[in-house]
Amino acid sequence: VREAVVSTQSTGEGAIAAERERLRARYGVREHKPKGVEYCIGQVLLHKRYNYTCVVTGWDERCSEGHEVDALPREQPFYHVLADNESPRYVAQESLVPCRGEVVHAHLGKYFELFDGERFVPNTALRSIYRYLK
Repeated sequence: VREAVVSTQSTGEGAIAAERERLRARYGVREHKPKGVEYCIGQVLLHKRYNYTCVVTGWDERCSEGHEVDALPREQPFYHVLADNESPRYVAQESLVPCRGEVVHAHLGKYFELFDGERFVPNTALRSIYRYLK
């Protein structure tokens, strides 16, 4: 089952280039996924404590400066996710577990082309940041 992800912005070349630059400024460029980063871009996860479903849009090898976290060790991978309650979140790896299902979020089209039944497929802009996804 391949379902299209509805984009919330124009799909023209100018819009794609602008989104690519915005993502690069936010995440930098990642040539490979480190061993300690368990989850993948586009993977659907469940927050163990708050029981919301989310999809991974990015990761940091450890908690980046400027993010507040609830008494969790900062020296672990943290994930940028879109939660099914329509909020972006920054979550510690130890708080997440894989799950099956789909996430509904207004901004999915900024990051993904489609949902293939198991995961969200990153769009061109996100693949330009996480180059190992090509």
